[in-house]
Amino acid sequence: MADMPAKQKSQMRALYIQTFSKQAQVEGEPAWANPFHAQIFGIYVLGELNKQPAALVLAPGQEFELPGVDLVCCPSEAEMLNRFWALFKSGPPENLVTYNGRRHTIPCLYWRSALHGVEIANSDLLHDRYKPGPHVDLADVLTYHGLLRIPALAVLASQLNIPMPSLQEGDAIQQVISAALVAPNPAMLQMLARNGVEYAGVIARLCAHWRKQLNKTAYR
Repeated sequence: MADMPAKQKSQMRALYIQTFSKQAQVEGEPAWANPFHAQIFGIYVLGELNKQPAALVLAPGQEFELPGVDLVCCPSEAEMLNRFWALFKSGPPENLVTYNGRRHTIPCLYWRSALHGVEIANSDLLHDRYKPGPHVDLADVLTYHGLLRIPALAVLASQLNIPMPSLQEGDAIQQVISAALVAPNPAMLQMLARNGVEYAGVIARLCAHWRKQLNKTAYR
């Protein structure tokens, strides 16, 4: 009898980060999407065991709230990363789920943590992509580990009737982040934090569909 395909059985915690860069493009791609040229503006998580989203936002000297969200204004990127890894260690026993996290989210977290001398709580988030582990990149498993071209998250969300945030990744959000860094105000920071939480929600819903319908096809 053939071996049964492995499945991702653990509870999942959706992870999304907002990044920015002072450069526009690097080697033909947006600089904010390149882990070696980007900085992190916000980190957002939404778990299955703890339904309240958590948001860590780069907002030196600012204080604001977002209803229903455990939000922390961080004075620096280093403090944000320290808090994220502390949250990772102290939170429920959930695996992380991202969209395009192997290429962007996790390398950004690792590289920026290393630059600041911040201890990385889990060095195995870029584990063997062909086996279940502590991190699932939906862009990887849904394209069967590179057999298909990665679609935009908005394409999959549209097909599954998952509403996307009104402010989507790209030039528009980069302009808002730049403005928030130059002249921050609570309304602008709230908008960016809400956007990050909504993106984490989209990833969580996409993950729920994948686990229910396609999990058994992902790992062989």
